[in-house]
Amino acid sequence: MILIAILLGLIIVVLAIPFEFTFNIQRRESFPSLVTVRWLFGIVTFDVLRPQKTLAKGQQHKKRAKKKTKKKRKNIGNAKELIWNARFRQRLILFVKDIFKSVHISAFNLRLQLGLDDPADTGRLWAFMGPLSIWLSNLSNTKVQLQPDFQNEVVFLSTNGTVRVIPLEIIFTVSAFLLSPITINAIRATRRTH
Repeated sequence: MILIAILLGLIIVVLAIPFEFTFNIQRRESFPSLVTVRWLFGIVTFDVLRPQKTLAKGQQHKKRAKKKTKKKRKNIGNAKELIWNARFRQRLILFVKDIFKSVHISAFNLRLQLGLDDPADTGRLWAFMGPLSIWLSNLSNTKVQLQPDFQNEVVFLSTNGTVRVIPLEIIFTVSAFLLSPITINAIRATRRTH
């Protein structure tokens, strides 16, 4: 029992040490990204993601693109069903706010351009995203620009910044969101329709 208590104590201490993330992520067709993590107040530094090389052209690339398109359409459909669920939408907004309270922001810039296959769906999505973007923009050290695209189905993401997180806080926040009855019921309802 004493050994278990010591191990749990050590895990809690390790999870209470902050991580600092410096990131630069761009996404359109490719996904070049750079994420650097500093831990133990800069003693440990490593790259989580590095810029990817340009994909080679050819038949394999075309096959991969088709599979990605099918998977992307299915994921977008699932995400739309969740967002249209009013109770889940409110819980998601609360989760985003809780996450940003847990994150200590030195600098955060976000530009997101998003359009769905149906302009009406895009409008409904942005009715939810608009107030959220205003709230994010009012946080200190942040610059947020969200743009709807009513003509094309598109996802463009550009974000960079430096944030410090304490894993213990994030674990509690994410666990509370995932184990929320609202989240569980919304995910179950989505799976039943597919």
